[in-house]
Amino acid sequence: DFRNAFIGTLQKLNNSPSRGVFVHSCYVHGHIGAREGWGCSSIVGNNTIREAISDWYFDRNPFQMIDTVNDVPRDCNSSTVPEVNGKCMRLMQ
Repeated sequence: DFRNAFIGTLQKLNNSPSRGVFVHSCYVHGHIGAREGWGCSSIVGNNTIREAISDWYFDRNPFQMIDTVNDVPRDCNSSTVPEVNGKCMRLMQ
């Protein structure tokens, strides 16, 4: 399937720190345009997409994370992990 082919191709690439990778299994991808979606969704490696892109852009972390756990598309607008919900609530205030 496309998912496995895509992830397989990414994993074969040279892991250059200048190449940021954040591959999630969300069934909606347009959610990062909203403040809530940017900071509260798409958890990969215990990072939101906001944290991952910020750290990569400002050279704090060569972020290269691929969600290999969730092979079925999921709802990334919420989380059952208390730490993630806490991060989200702090961002919303």
